[in-house]
Amino acid sequence: MPTEVCHPRELIGRRLYSEKHITRRGKVNFRAFYKPGDSKLSVDRLTYAPTGFLEGLGKQDGKRRGQTFYGWAGRRAELIENQGVAVRPSPIRDHPKLPDNEYHADVVLPEHANNDRERKEQANRLVRFPWNVIQPNPESPLADS
Repeated sequence: MPTEVCHPRELIGRRLYSEKHITRRGKVNFRAFYKPGDSKLSVDRLTYAPTGFLEGLGKQDGKRRGQTFYGWAGRRAELIENQGVAVRPSPIRDHPKLPDNEYHADVVLPEHANNDRERKEQANRLVRFPWNVIQPNPESPLADS
């Protein structure tokens, strides 16, 4: 079971649903971390999840969106928080449109990122350092990298 706070060494993953989130060099593009109008980014707590559980949710969510689930861009919580954001557990329970996910968290952007220009800059800061691709889908452009 996940803890009530994110441990600094915990592996956090942002789901990848678009080839636009992946650069030609096999790196994660800032678009994976930019969501216009939102001050939080949905992530999964990969350290605690049973094998296959989150992959199943990713595929299910991809179907709901009409997109392919490619895997996660993953980093340790402490490395994410070093970029001026916070990682906060936020389990999903009894949501009308989403399946329950005890392993859900949010990357909370700083208060000054209150407009789209600031959010884009924050997204660029988040990808300045490399992210690992975790459990990529075999169809992922990153599967061979």
